Amino acid sequence: TISALFVWLPQVSAAAAAAALMKTVVVRFADAAAAADAAAYYIVTAGFIGVSRRTRRSDAASDAASCVNETNKS
Repeated sequence: TISALFVWLPQVSAAAAAAALMKTVVVRFADAAAAADAAAYYIVTAGFIGVSRRTRRSDAASDAASCVNETNKS
């Protein structure tokens, strides 16, 4: 069921992509098990993207802090 979820979406906002995906789930997956797989896939994907973005920001902040710390040591 997961392999059926790879639907091409143009570059759009996350909200629009989520809306499009949920429409696809409603239209294409009639049975509950497939719908649950689709929801799980979406949650995992959205969660990973969110964590990835937060991690990049926190990494940049920690890099900046470590630069300051290195400068203060000398």
